[in-house]
Amino acid sequence: MATIDELERLDREIDDAERQALRNLAEHLRDAVRDMPSESRLALAFVRYAREFDMWAGGSSPGLWGASSLDGRTGLLRDVKEIRDRGVEPGDEEA
Repeated sequence: MATIDELERLDREIDDAERQALRNLAEHLRDAVRDMPSESRLALAFVRYAREFDMWAGGSSPGLWGASSLDGRTGLLRDVKEIRDRGVEPGDEEA
């Protein structure tokens, strides 16, 4: 059976790994838009999410918050799908 110290250490390791994953994801999003026109809706969405991932990497429960922003109903996946399917700006209301 694990001791409280072992469980706390494991929890810290998981948080550290999740924070690093969010930082890496933010950097990949920024890299993806380097050659895109600044007017690109996709580029703007990626930059916005990169900022959010950086913010969540510094907060508590980074994995939970980062995963919620990728959720297809409310996050990055929805925004990209809207841009692709209808050309709707992320955050715009349905017409």
